[in-house]
Amino acid sequence: MVDVAVEMKEILLAEKFALIFKNVNYEIIEEKGKEKNKKKILDNINAYCQSSELTAIMGPSGSYN
Repeated sequence: MVDVAVEMKEILLAEKFALIFKNVNYEIIEEKGKEKNKKKILDNINAYCQSSELTAIMGPSGSYN
């Protein structure tokens, strides 16, 4: 298993620019009639984007994206 913190540090040292996400969570509240439910969209996401790379965050159709 790769140590994410070490890998991110190496990227920051090697690149002029990097965009890093750590421990990102996102929830929505779905309303169905009188009932309200929380729906987790992102659950503890870690990611990085290096300079000169094309990056897209995509989801299935109808997923509130």
